[in-house]
Amino acid sequence: MADQPKTTDENDPTLRFVPLIDAMRAPAEDGTFDCYVNRWWVVHPQRGLVLYRGHSPQCNAHESIARRIAPIYPWAEVQFIQVAYLPHECDA
Repeated sequence: MADQPKTTDENDPTLRFVPLIDAMRAPAEDGTFDCYVNRWWVVHPQRGLVLYRGHSPQCNAHESIARRIAPIYPWAEVQFIQVAYLPHECDA
């Protein structure tokens, strides 16, 4: 029997969420944004796109890889998102 993956609680402080409505809208203000095109995302049904440690998007161009990491987040679903814009955060 395979080992069960470690799961992450949806309230884990290492997670950040970006509402889908915000991520899928082209930025209206100046600034630097990361644009993710044709990605399979781990998505919280109410809170949106999942980012680990605040800046590591939980997405991949390959559905199979996104589905492989999804069991870590049992409260989430995997969705194909054509375009997502996230504010770029530089580590200073």
